[in-house]
Amino acid sequence: MNLSDIQKRVKRQFGDESSVQITDDDITRWANDALIEITNRNELLQVRATADLVTGQMEYELPPDFSRLRSIRLQGGELLGIAMQEADRMFFGYDDPTQRTIGPPQYYWSWGNHFALYPVPDSSKVQGIIMYYSRFPHVLTIPDDTPEIGVEYHPMIVQYCLAQAYELDENLQGMQAKEQQFAQSQSVLAEQENVINDDLYPTITISPWDY
Repeated sequence: MNLSDIQKRVKRQFGDESSVQITDDDITRWANDALIEITNRNELLQVRATADLVTGQMEYELPPDFSRLRSIRLQGGELLGIAMQEADRMFFGYDDPTQRTIGPPQYYWSWGNHFALYPVPDSSKVQGIIMYYSRFPHVLTIPDDTPEIGVEYHPMIVQYCLAQAYELDENLQGMQAKEQQFAQSQSVLAEQENVINDDLYPTITISPWDY
């Protein structure tokens, strides 16, 4: 199902094929919002990327397409992820470069589009940092664009768009019905994915950011 198909289905089900109330631009915007919601909820578009480990450098930037961080590892070692609040309690003075502990990193925490390693690295290694994360989906812009998620998720995009259309039309009952359908569809697929993941490892792709 490409963007043109989504637009046609939404307008037909809403009863506005002439685009009197909702336009293709409206549906395109809603479809992209739905993509972000679906990929975040279901942890889709999983990516593996690397960065250089640098001696004495505590803070690093996350990839520009980063959406949700899953884990950070060093080549040859796994790091423990903690919240920034925990870092504040555990590592007093880490904001002061003169008080930081130097050594092999054991922990990481993130905020915004950055993450920190602690203790501060005492060695350097090209592509020594390995990041596993979920990325944002590519934006749909032209009619032939196809959502880069499984076809089983495509009907959910239509459901989400219809909920927004009903809200615009001040049809509270219709909006709530489509929101409930959207949520239930995600729950069913999430349960199916959990069953599959009991037997299979998740697929990890390589981020272009590596290159």
